Amino acid sequence: MPGRHDYKIVCSFRSALICLFILADCPLRLSAQIDYVKIFGRNWIKAEEFVEGNGYWIKPVLEKYNIDFDEAMAIVFPELVRYSSLRDKIEITLLKALYVNTGSEYADFSVGPFQMKPSFAERVLGFESESVAQVEELISEKNRGKKRSWQYRASVLNDLENIRSQLLYLVSFLKICESEFELPPAGSTERIAFLATAYNCGFWKTRRDILRMQEKKFFTAMLHGPPYYSYCDISVYWFRSRKQKMKDGI
Repeated sequence: MPGRHDYKIVCSFRSALICLFILADCPLRLSAQIDYVKIFGRNWIKAEEFVEGNGYWIKPVLEKYNIDFDEAMAIVFPELVRYSSLRDKIEITLLKALYVNTGSEYADFSVGPFQMKPSFAERVLGFESESVAQVEELISEKNRGKKRSWQYRASVLNDLENIRSQLLYLVSFLKICESEFELPPAGSTERIAFLATAYNCGFWKTRRDILRMQEKKFFTAMLHGPPYYSYCDISVYWFRSRKQKMKDGI
């Protein structure tokens, strides 16, 4: 039978193991010194203008599904910064035709202000039929055809070219995450960081994989190439700055 001293050693060892486990599963360490407003300049301002200018119709949709407006906009805000209508229209036309005829394995590209890819939309629709309550406006009255058919892919692409449909995909994504993961408390930066990472790197990944991806720097406002930033860091930065502005009455 171990003595009192041995018991203290065992307890300390157990405490150390618990601490290591928590650290291995801890959320993002945010880059507090990065000024994203300065980095992205006019693109950041245009993204904020989109949020303010479209809130009148986005908020009622989100309220219907009990989703916080600031949370939802924080998740897609980096994509709003990145979005540009100046992309090569010929290239996009060719990619659209390639996707419809061959599938996302051969052509998977970002579409619209929320920069959603066909593969993302297909996975959302797949989850809709399996374990999550349907978002009726997204599912009803759709003649999508059989999965993997060109009719199905054409209907998905048609959705992504409509900002209102993109919002419904975002709603579905959030409902999937609520169903699949034990999320941090509402209004917390940890929640924003997790959801933003899941949106960017894949909500079909495990919780541990999503947490590990939080500090990875893959996001760029350019079509290709550096500099790269942490996607969820930008989301949290905007979320915090918005809350501060509201607190200050700006």
